[in-house]
Amino acid sequence: MNVKGKVALVTGGASGIGRATSLLLAEHGAHVVVADVSIDGAAETVHLIERNGGEALAIAADISQVDAVEQLFAAGEARFGGIDIVINNAGIVVGPPGWPDVGAARLAQVIQTNLAGVFIVQRTALDSFAKRGGGVVVNTSSQAALVPLPTDPAYGAAKAGVVYLTRASAGLAESHNVRVVAMLPGMTQTPMLATTGDGEPAPWLAEILKNIPIQPASEVALTALDLIQDDSLVGVCRACRGPDEGGDFDLPD
Repeated sequence: MNVKGKVALVTGGASGIGRATSLLLAEHGAHVVVADVSIDGAAETVHLIERNGGEALAIAADISQVDAVEQLFAAGEARFGGIDIVINNAGIVVGPPGWPDVGAARLAQVIQTNLAGVFIVQRTALDSFAKRGGGVVVNTSSQAALVPLPTDPAYGAAKAGVVYLTRASAGLAESHNVRVVAMLPGMTQTPMLATTGDGEPAPWLAEILKNIPIQPASEVALTALDLIQDDSLVGVCRACRGPDEGGDFDLPD
């Protein structure tokens, strides 16, 4: 899909990967609906887009709530006439204290946002896309879906569920003219790193960060753009790799 003139909805667009992807899509000519629980952050993303001559709309939305997601899509359709692209990106980490000390309520919140919320957004997108004749969903999973994450298994398990959802949705390309794909970032320079600890990376994460490179969010945004533009990709789950690691690769079947 050529994104120029299309309307993209980006969840978790207030910062990090969501903001970088919103800016990149706007740079390529898309109108962008920026959704986040942080309306101030979403508004700042919109400001950055408009400063560069783009058009965007900021909406406060909690993707774990069905009514909020339905209202989000309705607002985007009212402003821009419809939705063509969804970057299903909003997510949270457990934060301190980590597993197994974290309370059950916080675990439920992580699962509800990172997995149920992704389902809710994708399902609502199908109804919205039907009015436009089809569309593209890019789900944000994580490389934490591929290996055990002992310090935050709720996050890793939810992201593994996003991989499953994406692959199970391959048939929507034929039945609904909707392509569903996923990107799996590694460690990315976003504000989320600080939420693993008390305002800074948790000790376990800080130790890991000494030994692995951290991607800028702008590199992950390029993966999202590639997935949108290549109409041959259906049900693909693509791990984002930096330029020193040979680019992106698709997970094997």
